Amino acid sequence: MPPNPEIPTHTSRRFSITALPQGIYLGLDISHNTGDHTYSFAVSVHDGSYSSDYYTDTLPLNLKLPYQERLADAENRLIEVIANFARGNHYKVQSVGVSLQVNDADSRELLFSPPSITSKLWFELDAIPFIMETNGRDIDERASSAVRKSVIWLSPQYPGNLPRISVGHRHVVRYPFLS
Repeated sequence: MPPNPEIPTHTSRRFSITALPQGIYLGLDISHNTGDHTYSFAVSVHDGSYSSDYYTDTLPLNLKLPYQERLADAENRLIEVIANFARGNHYKVQSVGVSLQVNDADSRELLFSPPSITSKLWFELDAIPFIMETNGRDIDERASSAVRKSVIWLSPQYPGNLPRISVGHRHVVRYPFLS
């Protein structure tokens, strides 16, 4: 993928060679705007204790491309924004809670059509993706809710950020809060 000239690929900040990146958790909400053919997105940053930052922006869709290529282009640009944010702030993205709106078919297509954005988050950022339904009026509220839920699903107080699990009947692995 050629680099996007609108997104800077370098930073003037300098970090020590021996400094480890700070682990963070992200919440992501994507909303398709059918009127102007853009995707609005919000990213909420959480450090394991509290939300520390958020970012909202829009991704214009290239209407000259076929539908699947248009989705792939939007996904790649979104991954690029997240990767540049993490690199510029010396962060390591541990997990990404992706908000899903039940009634937004276009956003569902972005999340589940292979290769989905969640698989790209896993492959390119080495971040554990969680897809969950969230409620909220605005995309930044839903992104904040998604990151809080994904932090609950992980155990940030332990090294390695292992997912919290429980073993149920017949040794079936379950989330501890699901019956």
